Amino acid sequence: MSKVVLCIPELGVTKAGFLGESKRELYVLSFTCDLWPPDTDNNGNPRPKGNNSISAYNETLPNLEPEAMALGAMRYTYVAVSNLFPRVKKDQPVSLTGSGILLYPNMDPKGMMHSYIAIIESDAKSRDVGKMLETLFADKEVKGVVDKLITAGISNTMYAHLLNAIIGKLPGILKKNKDDLLLAHNHSGFEYDNYGCGQDRTTADFDLKNDRAYAKLRIIVNI
Repeated sequence: MSKVVLCIPELGVTKAGFLGESKRELYVLSFTCDLWPPDTDNNGNPRPKGNNSISAYNETLPNLEPEAMALGAMRYTYVAVSNLFPRVKKDQPVSLTGSGILLYPNMDPKGMMHSYIAIIESDAKSRDVGKMLETLFADKEVKGVVDKLITAGISNTMYAHLLNAIIGKLPGILKKNKDDLLLAHNHSGFEYDNYGCGQDRTTADFDLKNDRAYAKLRIIVNI
């Protein structure tokens, strides 16, 4: 069994992404689905995968946003939320070293993973991640896919439907929270191709960029 790390060691905003502003506040949000089934509690109910999710300042999501753990989609999704990076200036990378921002911290995806990664500019002075996740996961379309996962079971196809629903709803929810989606990226991989690294490689870097933001996504497979 292989364990996989997804991280962002480089992050920044282009000049076009500032829209006349001199500095920005950034954070990164990601949703990762894998084939590992959720654990069950003493009553046989699935525990949320988010029990292992990471969040700002190396906090776990249950400690940072305990109300979010009751949301149905947390059974099937690892959510990672970075800390807020203030005073990001034009073409000046965010100060990161080592693995930078961890999105999926050295876990076994059980043969398949899908990740959706969003680089977000925050216009609000504070974030309510729990409220944002509650709005997202309570959406009728997202909840409908979760209900099908509960009845039909975990599959690659169902996870693709879940991420597509999240991708479709997230920009509008962020806009209502006065946050702007600067860059969105999808990564997927299977065990046979070392989760996207390639059959003969156990690490790979991918450059993510559009006209507003840029980042480097690093995949490390510990075989």
